[in-house]
Amino acid sequence: MRLSQLLPDNATLSRVNGAEFAMLVTDVTSTSDVEELATRMRNLAVMPVHTEEGEVSVDVSSSISFSNATDGFAVLLADASAHIYESESSNLPAVDGTTATLAAQNGSDDYVNVSDVLRHAIEDNTISVLYQPIFDVNTKRITSLDTIVRVHDAKGRTLAPYFVTAEAHRLNMSVQLTLDVLETCVKDMTAFRQVAPELDIVDICMNGSELGASIFHERLEQLTHEQPQLCFGLQLGSHAIHVAHDEVDDEVVDLVALPNVKLGLTNVGTTYSEVAAFAHLPLDFARFDKTVVRDFRTPRAKQIMQRTLDISRDNDAFHVVFDGVETLDQVEFIRSIGGTLAEGTLLSNAMNANEFLMRLEAMGTSLPEAAPRQAE
Repeated sequence: MRLSQLLPDNATLSRVNGAEFAMLVTDVTSTSDVEELATRMRNLAVMPVHTEEGEVSVDVSSSISFSNATDGFAVLLADASAHIYESESSNLPAVDGTTATLAAQNGSDDYVNVSDVLRHAIEDNTISVLYQPIFDVNTKRITSLDTIVRVHDAKGRTLAPYFVTAEAHRLNMSVQLTLDVLETCVKDMTAFRQVAPELDIVDICMNGSELGASIFHERLEQLTHEQPQLCFGLQLGSHAIHVAHDEVDDEVVDLVALPNVKLGLTNVGTTYSEVAAFAHLPLDFARFDKTVVRDFRTPRAKQIMQRTLDISRDNDAFHVVFDGVETLDQVEFIRSIGGTLAEGTLLSNAMNANEFLMRLEAMGTSLPEAAPRQAE
């Protein structure tokens, strides 16, 4: 609503991902005019939000990308996203919701080069993985695990997962990052299955660079033979959708032809790209963006979720996951429209491997019979 107040006549404003917005401006005659518009957007967006519970602060990172005769919207958006994380003024929110200002001012004792932090973490394979259980809301049992990549700097501050994905792509290290995550998941799942042998599905998020890499295909094929009891869900975000559509259709077909490999979409409901993806990609599952699930009472969100469930009903093998479940009302809504799979803080927080293993040893894959606690 704030950004729309500044919308010029020659511009279109849209949400393109869960917490990302894009303003597309046409017929630009002066780069300085666009830079001034970006400054006014930032200044307006960062104003505190006043609620009945008190004041809520807002952090904003932004970037500008200019087109040429051949660049389409997807190229512009990817370029702008990558540049956001190069900015020294970018504030990178930590996984736990706090803000870790990693790119501090030059000359500060607290200065950290976040690109170097990520590069070294991938090269040294010091990344870690958090596991978010996905529950069947009817049987109240864990059906699979979602993963969150975690990278820390030397002082223990956390790089936001979306930064890790975008910056790994810019550094041309996405394939190695995903391979590292894959190896970690296989090791951890082996330990999990000793306690809960029925747990056999783990979902991994990719940005699309992996799809055209032979080393990724070869290792995944090898793992499907070495670990026939595991199923790997490969999740594509908005950038990965464009890569899959424009460059590697044949490779995607070969990938999903592997035994126990499933292809899915993440952040569903926040970008137009998924409409085309449903039409041309051999998808097995989709994960709604948290913002869509949180807005479940609005007509638009209901329409998006109902339409996607209709697609799943037309294809019995297609599954839909509702992410960001924080209240019992959301669970009841999911049941009311025929949904079954959900994840979020109401059901379980994301945990590292040791924490999740202890949970399995204490409770197995069942949700406690007592009503789950409300999210803080």
